[in-house]
Amino acid sequence: GFNGANPRIGISYEEGWLQFAYMPPRYGEGRLVQLYRAVGRSAAEEPRSVTSALQSVLHLTPQGFRSRWQRYVRQQL
Repeated sequence: GFNGANPRIGISYEEGWLQFAYMPPRYGEGRLVQLYRAVGRSAAEEPRSVTSALQSVLHLTPQGFRSRWQRYVRQQL
């Protein structure tokens, strides 16, 4: 996570940045905004907000998104 006490904060930030850099060329900026808003809306309602948002906006499971994103990262490296 992004907790300041987390020694992996830099890695977490970079992973988050790469995930959002990955999305617009593949899904469009509009869907990225929809996903961001869906997570924000559902975060207060349920702890699995990212899972719900991924499923409703991108029609992907977290594992499906992670798999596609990891392929993208490998290609970038």
